Amino acid sequence: MTATADRDRKLAISITEVALCALVVFIHIASDTVSNGEPDSPFTLLVILAQKLAGFAMPGFIFASALKITLGRGRRGKGARNYVRFIVGRVRRVYAPYMLWVVIFYLFFVCIAHYFPFSLRELGNYILRGNLVAHFYFIIVVMQFHLLAPAIERAAEKYPIPTIALSVIITCAALTASGRGVGNLMWDRVFPSYLVYWTLGTYVGLNYDKLRPKLTQRRVLTASLCVAIAVPLLLLRHTARAQTPSARTSWKPCSSPTE
Repeated sequence: MTATADRDRKLAISITEVALCALVVFIHIASDTVSNGEPDSPFTLLVILAQKLAGFAMPGFIFASALKITLGRGRRGKGARNYVRFIVGRVRRVYAPYMLWVVIFYLFFVCIAHYFPFSLRELGNYILRGNLVAHFYFIIVVMQFHLLAPAIERAAEKYPIPTIALSVIITCAALTASGRGVGNLMWDRVFPSYLVYWTLGTYVGLNYDKLRPKLTQRRVLTASLCVAIAVPLLLLRHTARAQTPSARTSWKPCSSPTE
């Protein structure tokens, strides 16, 4: 692969990640309309649909991370020594800055905002769980996948279809368990809930040069099919929610029974 091709790959992924960031910003901006808008307003319904359609941003980041890691595996090399070097690099470039920012946010909440008293034990729990600030959980999830990356790459390379199928089953099981509150576990911070996205990103990275021309030729059809499938499902979900008493009385996604 030439240096130009490598640069083009990185540029394409970077542009995609910028678009995903914009979608995350939109999701948060639209939350006020979703929570407080008139339930019967067409504008509110349109915003809800757009926000839900933008909900693939987090899975998109997982997919893009796997894609970048897989495309760079030639430089990473194989073997235990290279794996250790890779993990050390991830800790230095990803996890260490994350821990620093957790400390900074925590000290702000303690010393300036006065949300809670200082506790070294609680600080450690926030670092491990990634739940001090909402967006920190992404680092916790990605670091788990960094540890598993070589194993997933090997499985996706040798047995692509079974590996993808198994990842779908595991992710569906994790999401079902999360929805039913199974176990005392933060399901949005453990890798099974996102395994299918990382596996697909790995598969695309392994077959990037073969898949990109095919997807480029069919990009309009692919995007149209995604929207055609997603919109009816979201409308059905919205209708079902709107018919429940809790949905009619409160549109706050995270509202508690006491609100």
